[in-house]
Amino acid sequence: MSRQSRARRAESERFAAGFAATHGSLEYITLLVTPLALFSGILYFLAWIRTRAYFSWFGVDPQLVGFSSQDYLLRGATLAFRPAASMVLIGVVVFVAMRTVTAAVRRSPRARLPLATTLCGLAVASLSLGFVVLFDLAQPTPPPQGALLLVCGGLLAELGMFATTVDRRGHMPVFLRRALVIAVVLLGLFWSCSIQAQQAGRQTARDVAAALDRQPHAVLYSTTDLALHLPGVHRESLSKSARYRYRYSGLRLLVFNAKRWILLPESWQRGDAPAIILPDTTNLRVELRH
Repeated sequence: MSRQSRARRAESERFAAGFAATHGSLEYITLLVTPLALFSGILYFLAWIRTRAYFSWFGVDPQLVGFSSQDYLLRGATLAFRPAASMVLIGVVVFVAMRTVTAAVRRSPRARLPLATTLCGLAVASLSLGFVVLFDLAQPTPPPQGALLLVCGGLLAELGMFATTVDRRGHMPVFLRRALVIAVVLLGLFWSCSIQAQQAGRQTARDVAAALDRQPHAVLYSTTDLALHLPGVHRESLSKSARYRYRYSGLRLLVFNAKRWILLPESWQRGDAPAIILPDTTNLRVELRH
């Protein structure tokens, strides 16, 4: 082999090694980024559900609050523990269950068919009830239990099909089977977490409404009469030479964001008085006091 041929071969080998290293790095980056992007999307959606449930309790459209995507992700961080812990718990349960099924089948091969039939039968029953509740065809059980049935049904289906393939080759490709199972389990988890987020938003709203006196006092000054004729809200006319002619007290701050003040009367009761939404303009001044 000539010197030129050896040089070309060495260059080709270096290029192949560099390409393999780059390809491997890209695979690792993809494996890391994809779950993070999926988890961030889930957190965003759960935070949106929680925020919507919270502000809807006060009769406020959450779109008027004007939270950004970053705000939603930060608010959703408090909801991250439940889905993460659920995934870890499911992984541990599946691992232990597969080891148990494998040991049972190898110890008694005749138990393979009865075990698989029982597990698949329970899976069909659980999935049927779960999807009936999901699509609101009937309400044999509350939605949180319906979500749990979907998760349990998917896991039981995997264990049942796994029992038939211990030390054997199954008819359905393992990748396809487990992709379907994972999809069902994630659907159940997502449904369960969305229910929990909605309940958390409503409960937080109830807690804030029950202890409204803990929210900051808001004293509102305005250049014009805002006609806030609400229970517990007091209007005072100030000097005609003053920049702000009217002062309103008896208000509590709910939130300030996106240049909007959202206030509540101190005696606010759900269904009796609306929330007050005001733009942050030069015609208004809001003083907050604790």
